[in-house]
Amino acid sequence: MTKMVRVRNLSFSYDGHPVLKNVNLDIEKEDFVAFVGPNGSGKSTLMKLMIGELVPDSGELRILGTEISEFREWSRIAYMSQQVRSFNYSFPATVKEIIAANLYQEMGFFKVLNKKLEEKVESILELVGLEDYKNKQIGSLSGGQQQRVFIARTLVNDPELIFLDEPMVGIDAAFQDDFIDLINRLNKDLGKCIVMVSHDIHVISKQANKIACFSNQNVFLHDSADFEIDEIYGEIGCQKRIIPEHQHINGGDTDA
Repeated sequence: MTKMVRVRNLSFSYDGHPVLKNVNLDIEKEDFVAFVGPNGSGKSTLMKLMIGELVPDSGELRILGTEISEFREWSRIAYMSQQVRSFNYSFPATVKEIIAANLYQEMGFFKVLNKKLEEKVESILELVGLEDYKNKQIGSLSGGQQQRVFIARTLVNDPELIFLDEPMVGIDAAFQDDFIDLINRLNKDLGKCIVMVSHDIHVISKQANKIACFSNQNVFLHDSADFEIDEIYGEIGCQKRIIPEHQHINGGDTDA
């Protein structure tokens, strides 16, 4: 299988306070990986390290086969941060305009959509089920529909690896199911590698094929088929679980 992300002995701290220590992790092309764990356990931090927003204190981090410090093919990666929730939804922009904004570099000198780019936007709108809303102001949409707009915006450049940082926060239960169905289609039907931070372990553990648990500066990887949720998970984190040796990815090179 193709490695999309390779992490070896990675450590990171904020102002001298360790957050991640000697983490080892592989993410393959076919994966839908869920990052779960208590607040402050390093889920979003590791994701930001993977997109180059933060720099590790030590260790190796390779994205699509390239050391992160040398990686330049950012169009192959998409990232939807928690900050999309602070978007000014009164901004007078249509769904189509917001999605098309991510094609700015491809628009040419006059910065207008040509036929090819128009078709690309229309295709993405159909994929996320928003083709009937393309001329609507984003502020008129529901929370779930707005999240679909920002997913569409990340997809319009056809990335291979998609990072989603808590995309379901603020979405009602009905739209959560639709949103997860969409993510599953991206992964299984379109072959996109998905890495997603989520607090809803009950929902995500049934959908992702791998669960990465964050606890005590460590990360533990599980195949979702073997993963069982402890009733007191939220109190003690993942350290209580008995992890088969081949699944324990912190503290040793999994290639060995």
